[in-house]
Amino acid sequence: MTGLVLLGALLGVSLAGLAVCAWAWWKSRRRAARLRDLLVWRADQISMLSHELRTPLTLVKLSADLLAEDENRPLSPRQDSFVRTIREQALVTIQLAEDLLTQARIEAGRFTLHLTQVDLADLVLASVHDLRELHDRPIMVDCPSAPCLVRADTVLIRQGLTNLVNNAVAVSPPGEPVVVRLSRREVDVLVSVTDRGTGMKAEQRLRLFRRFSSGRPVGSGTGLGLVITKQIVELHGGRLFVDTVEERGTTMMFSLPVGGPSGRDVQVAAGRSPRFRRRLRRRAVSPRLMGGLAPWGASLA
Repeated sequence: MTGLVLLGALLGVSLAGLAVCAWAWWKSRRRAARLRDLLVWRADQISMLSHELRTPLTLVKLSADLLAEDENRPLSPRQDSFVRTIREQALVTIQLAEDLLTQARIEAGRFTLHLTQVDLADLVLASVHDLRELHDRPIMVDCPSAPCLVRADTVLIRQGLTNLVNNAVAVSPPGEPVVVRLSRREVDVLVSVTDRGTGMKAEQRLRLFRRFSSGRPVGSGTGLGLVITKQIVELHGGRLFVDTVEERGTTMMFSLPVGGPSGRDVQVAAGRSPRFRRRLRRRAVSPRLMGGLAPWGASLA
């Protein structure tokens, strides 16, 4: 009789434990779903903000372009300097808005690659041509004469390359060139951007790909561009590398597979892989994550 009582008690405890585990599992999945909805909501908010920023900034840049190109009313050297500053800062802010929008969409899993067959050499040359109009630093290009064909999203690759060149120009001493190189390998194409700046220390290198942290001194950049570029490259199944020596400059390199990204590459980089979803469920109950979402006016409680 005593044995039956003990067995009943153990069975009751086991059932109660299973009920608690089931409740915790259901609650965790519910919070994970709400977190995904929150990421989508944040992407929509940033998308709206990015659009509202880009429209007036584009008008500001166009107005500055018209002032700079008006041959009937030439500008004084001081006025020309002011107009150049307006153009440069407008473009920098437009690029920041694009970076914020791209990252928000990737994190929310709402980003779709538009892959086409691209000659990367032509894309690099066109991008550098536009960047030369923006910067007064020399930007040199070393591309093979043969086509470098890859399957890629032209807009995204151009955005990533622009981020790398802008960073290199920002740290280069006056008059020192930034060098963009392109080389074809057996299974991929390698793009590198080299500057002759101060390089990075070990601690700067460690925080290089953290959001709102850069390899430059405090206050000289958000570091968001490198985070976005890394995500763009990984979406294409490639990798981003850095080779830096203190006081001797830095080379940022990224590879793109010739055949384009696989489905798994896109899933992992865009946050849609099973591993990411498991991590999302674990973080759904993280107080640290709750605090990180607080600035967006949201709550998971």
